[in-house]
Amino acid sequence: HFGGWAASTNASHVNNKLNIVMQEVLLEGIKKIEDSLPVKESINIIDLNKGTIRVSVEIANALMNNEIVAIMGDRASNKKAEIEIDFFKRKANFNKNPFAIAYKTDKTILI
Repeated sequence: HFGGWAASTNASHVNNKLNIVMQEVLLEGIKKIEDSLPVKESINIIDLNKGTIRVSVEIANALMNNEIVAIMGDRASNKKAEIEIDFFKRKANFNKNPFAIAYKTDKTILI
């Protein structure tokens, strides 16, 4: 498994800012610990809790600034974003948003 936090460990190896699209912590105790950690200027969290429009604008702005955007392709935060496809001869649900964003912005997608 290679998730958003695993990707962030490599942020120091690239010049582009890394934006991780995720649902921010829901438990206040964990949020306090997270907030106390040193923040890297090269990493930004795009919080799915902020709403679809704001998240979409933040993703678009990051891509237009040639920043890296890490989005989960195997999980959708909303049922409307899911698409069922044949995957290794079985049905599987994927998040269609990363693919739509890459297509609409003509940006490379790494899976």
